[in-house]
Amino acid sequence: MIHLDEEGFSTPVPLRSLPNRCPDVQSDSGIYCVVSAEPKPTFTEESLGGWFKGRNPSVEIDLLEAKWVDGEPILYIGKANSLRKRIDQFARFGRGEPIGHWGGRYLWQLADPDSLPITWKIVPDPGNAEADFVSDFVERHGVLPFANLNRPHRKGTEK
Repeated sequence: MIHLDEEGFSTPVPLRSLPNRCPDVQSDSGIYCVVSAEPKPTFTEESLGGWFKGRNPSVEIDLLEAKWVDGEPILYIGKANSLRKRIDQFARFGRGEPIGHWGGRYLWQLADPDSLPITWKIVPDPGNAEADFVSDFVERHGVLPFANLNRPHRKGTEK
């Protein structure tokens, strides 16, 4: 089981508290997680996420309900070559800007996504670290985290 506090992740901060350009986030490579302690979420019909390339990020509520993993605090796992840049893009997408951060978009249909905490960890190989964390999640639950839409693979492995 993943225990973010034992894995060297930063202290979680609410997404709404991240200022533009995320100056307090390191620019190093790493992975990040969005978490929640909410047992039963409320979803909205329309996403707060930006319409990137004219595409509506909203999905049906039935799909969101089916993707929810009861009792699991980790909602999304992402990777970044620059944590500061990627987390800034992620937060800006959630504020409705047309940013290319389509991954994690299900989060922006939660009733209060800005209160969700985000945490990050510096790692030299974010692609493999993300694949390992997602694989651990899948081993425990049999499904991807709520807002992860694809399973990443370690470099040099078959898809």
